[in-house]
Amino acid sequence: MGKFKLASAETTSFSVACAFVDVYMPEAHPAYVSVYLYGLRQCHAIEPKCEFSECAKTLHMLESDVMRAWEYWESKGVVRLIHSEDPKADPGIEFLDIAASYEVEQQPQKPIYDMAQITGSIAQDPALKQMLEHTQGLLGKTLSRTDMEMLFAMYDCYRLPPGVILLCVEHCVDIGKKSMKYIDAVAQSWAEAGVTTMEKAASHVAAYDEKKKWKRQYKKLLGLSREITDAEYAYLVEWIKNEQFEDAWIVEARNVTEKAIGKISFKYMNAVLQGWKEDGVTDPRQAQEKPRAPKQTKQTPFSGISQRTDYDIDEIRRREFELNRRMAASSANSED
Repeated sequence: MGKFKLASAETTSFSVACAFVDVYMPEAHPAYVSVYLYGLRQCHAIEPKCEFSECAKTLHMLESDVMRAWEYWESKGVVRLIHSEDPKADPGIEFLDIAASYEVEQQPQKPIYDMAQITGSIAQDPALKQMLEHTQGLLGKTLSRTDMEMLFAMYDCYRLPPGVILLCVEHCVDIGKKSMKYIDAVAQSWAEAGVTTMEKAASHVAAYDEKKKWKRQYKKLLGLSREITDAEYAYLVEWIKNEQFEDAWIVEARNVTEKAIGKISFKYMNAVLQGWKEDGVTDPRQAQEKPRAPKQTKQTPFSGISQRTDYDIDEIRRREFELNRRMAASSANSED
């Protein structure tokens, strides 16, 4: 059974980090928010109900949707899933301290600009003026004063060249995000990641596009009805780029996984693929003949006993007869 983990033991009320409401909640599906709040509540319960089935029943959801919600929050860095050795068991959920990280991120304050300062800078830098004009065309609207201030902050505060800012705007528009707040957040993340030249920006966008293409391609290939998380994408990169597994291998590992545990788990699929590699299987058709699913054996007091299947029945009976003979003789001697 999974567990919800939090340091505090408060039971009459619980708090939600401002960062969750301000940053993460607006972009999340309402059902995912409900799952997060349910889990957070259980951290403070005297008798927490941690089973995903209980959460699904309470929120009138499917268990698969509950799992999908936790995978979404893990991809956002809000929680960490703690998997047990039993692939059928619900993972534990550790709530990460997003409040502290959010406060650190909010410490730097942007300068307050006036229009005279912005206009003067535009007059001295034709590239800045061109960037603003092209941005206006990409957004399909006349830039407001607030828009101008935010774009100028990317140039003056984030220290991004006009060309990089324009590429950032183009990238956001291409993925359907025209909000200046969203564009500003992406620009800030680029600056923090050192994406400050046209070459680095182009490479960054190309990597994003490849990631998006792969997620779409393997979502279809694996027959998923949900989006592939960033954690699952990391598995795909390992399999395809480093291990060089072909699609046929990945599909077969998916089939073995779903047959074994009734759902698709990239962690389980990885164990299957690595098992085949260790066994020297070189063709997916061999994998079909020899499905190598990781066997999770429940620990019992007898787990350490060797599971032999080659017993000699005659030998067992001979030993049993000898043991009974000795016990009878011992009993007779004690009576004398």
